[in-house]
Amino acid sequence: EVIRVRDFPQSKVQEISDATGIAFNVTIGYFNDSRHNEIKRYIPKECETVRTIDLLLVEDHYMLNERLPMTTYFIRNYIEILKACGGMNIEKQMKIYTKRENKYVVRYDRTTPLWDVMKTLWECKYFEPISYGELFTYTTDLYKQNLAPFKDLTYAPKYCVQLKKKAESKEVNKNKCKFIPEHVFFC
Repeated sequence: EVIRVRDFPQSKVQEISDATGIAFNVTIGYFNDSRHNEIKRYIPKECETVRTIDLLLVEDHYMLNERLPMTTYFIRNYIEILKACGGMNIEKQMKIYTKRENKYVVRYDRTTPLWDVMKTLWECKYFEPISYGELFTYTTDLYKQNLAPFKDLTYAPKYCVQLKKKAESKEVNKNKCKFIPEHVFFC
């Protein structure tokens, strides 16, 4: 069963570990320097560990803490590398790890943990905050506008969409619909 919640408490990770036999190493990462990262281990209590999964928990979001085929040098010097090596394959550019004698040095075996990539992106100001309005997804093909944060509740045609009229020849079986058209509202 897929767990679909916005906030997933860490206490449930132990329950999942016990039920599945999977051990979890959860790295809790903080972008600010006030706290240090910590790793919590959840090991099945009553059964043998079948496998171990490394997770990363940042700002209430769980992710697989995988190693990515890139270097932090590439992230920090992205614009400079792009100007100098614009014609080079992007996968090769991502493996650049230093510059010697005015030449970039590539090592194909270089990988970087996801958390280090995220911290570097944060330090280079590549992340920008988004509002909850930009996160919502509507399950209809009638809505084409990207959401932006609402400043007030005054009418703005930019954010409003009219529902199409029902086709007279088609009959809609409301039992098979994911949503009933009369119950969909747009503001």
